[in-house]
Amino acid sequence: MKTLNKFYILLGILVLCSSCDKFLSVNPDNRVRPTLTTDYQAIMAGAYPGGEHLFTELYTDNFRFYNYTSYNNGSTVTWFLPLYLWSDEYVPNNVSPDATWRNYYNYIYKTNIILEQIDDSEGTEQLKRAVKAEAHLVRAYCHFMLVNIFAKHYNANTASNDLGVPIVRATEKDNQTIYKRHTVQEVYDFVEEEIFKGLALLDESVYKVPKHHFTNVATYAFLSRFYLFKSNWEESLRYSNMVFDINYSIRDIFTDFDAYFLTSQFGTFAYEYFSVSKPNVLLMNYSMEWISYFRSGFYANEFKSTFATGDIRFRMYTNNGVTYLNWNTSKYKSLLSDNGNRYSDVPLFVLEEVIFNAAEAYVKKDNPDFEKAAALVNDVIEQRFRDVAPPYLDASSYSDVQSIFADILIEKNRELCYEGIRWFDLKRLNIPISHYDGTKYVDLPADDLRRVVQIPLSELSANPDIFPNPR
Repeated sequence: MKTLNKFYILLGILVLCSSCDKFLSVNPDNRVRPTLTTDYQAIMAGAYPGGEHLFTELYTDNFRFYNYTSYNNGSTVTWFLPLYLWSDEYVPNNVSPDATWRNYYNYIYKTNIILEQIDDSEGTEQLKRAVKAEAHLVRAYCHFMLVNIFAKHYNANTASNDLGVPIVRATEKDNQTIYKRHTVQEVYDFVEEEIFKGLALLDESVYKVPKHHFTNVATYAFLSRFYLFKSNWEESLRYSNMVFDINYSIRDIFTDFDAYFLTSQFGTFAYEYFSVSKPNVLLMNYSMEWISYFRSGFYANEFKSTFATGDIRFRMYTNNGVTYLNWNTSKYKSLLSDNGNRYSDVPLFVLEEVIFNAAEAYVKKDNPDFEKAAALVNDVIEQRFRDVAPPYLDASSYSDVQSIFADILIEKNRELCYEGIRWFDLKRLNIPISHYDGTKYVDLPADDLRRVVQIPLSELSANPDIFPNPR
């Protein structure tokens, strides 16, 4: 994009490949070009996105603002409160739409470098194909997340006219490229094409830590979400079942809870929650995140109270002090970096999301199957309650799609809260939200234009062909 600084991107590639400087060469136009396929593999490792989408949790009903003036970090409140109130007037920082836009397009830029140059590198054809597979899949994922944040949700009747985001298929050659917003339909078509290009080339045998890469099962999970967002229930269900054929290992909360939470090792519990050892985690990345910060002003107090007392997830929250009883989720390990930011292993796809995708598809498809949907949700619920009987979904007690889906959605948020899923459900299902700003409630009604995040001002200022979203 026009606001990307190519110097820093190429500098990042140099740093990433600093251990193999002898393999780098300088072209006549002074551009740095890696020469080995393994160099491009290293670039690919740095092109994976992480928690860029997690700022959207501020938009949801999972948080409430508490104006603890003597406890909250004032700067954090200043940064986050406008986002919490769905305002376009926020301070650009690492947790903002501005950073999300910039980072996703940075990752796309790196994938374009790989796809344009890797065929001329020195290495095996097998490794070239595998790295290109990842590049196609990451390029698809980044465009998919961008269009679902900065554009209207996909609607087959309007997608061909709805403004999407720019599709960037190539690196800039002269820094004079002018971008325009493609339609939502064009972006979805591009994403679908890219996913299947990547899937055809995938080779998991080259991965040292598969959970940090797009594998077959992670790609099927991506397709499960992609087709769910298109309301293509049969295709979403098809790829969900392909995930289940490979992996149906629902998270074992009890083992870690007993080992760490009951012995007050809350940090270790959080450290393990999204570790590579967890079979339910399908794709993850080490990433900056803000949700683990205890003094943000935005807490889980109200959402925590929606869990039944017998639900072990009810107990997976910690508070910091007794003066202000503010509750935070214990899903992120929160390692403080030298720059003051918090980093954790962040999930991009987990098995439980796919389970709830399939449950939704079962009840919304032609000839809905309430029994199969309830069975899937109950598989999760029965592993979240101990010592008391869980409140299973009884398929026979529902007479219509709306009522059973409402309960499925409640359980989905209890399971996936703070993982960056909720906002997309609230947006695509047009669910009203109300936020307390410290003195009064502020509403986000159904069909409100603010459900589409505004294109960052930095991009609008730099590129006259990038039209803003209506307000």
